[in-house]
Amino acid sequence: MTRKKRNVFELLSLKEKIKYVKKTRQVGVLREELNRARILVDQLDEAIAATEDEQGEQMAGTLRANGWYRDQMMVQKETVSNRKEFLSTEVANEEKELIQIRLKQDRSRDRAREVQRQEAIERESRQDRILNDRGRRRD
Repeated sequence: MTRKKRNVFELLSLKEKIKYVKKTRQVGVLREELNRARILVDQLDEAIAATEDEQGEQMAGTLRANGWYRDQMMVQKETVSNRKEFLSTEVANEEKELIQIRLKQDRSRDRAREVQRQEAIERESRQDRILNDRGRRRD
């Protein structure tokens, strides 16, 4: 019975290990996306700064076009900033889940070791009893 019990805890530990590896990959992908979003926000800031109206006389069409491009970039920047905030929250949540998975895996592994230790103690005590019984029979 205890061997099965230990095996269950070992299997649970392996299951958590697999889940941890998968979750680590997911967090890696989220971090990459978050990094891309940060870079894109910086690029949009630079582009917005580059489209500032020049001093001096300009044609109305040029002013209108620059204003339209600036507005479009501001909308894009807001969208990317929202995505960046969402990804930051997701990464934080996924990292918390990673910690919980790791703790669960450690508990399962510890429990399997405890069961294994108990099995060894029981096995040793059984062997001692058998040896004691044999010694008594000889006397």
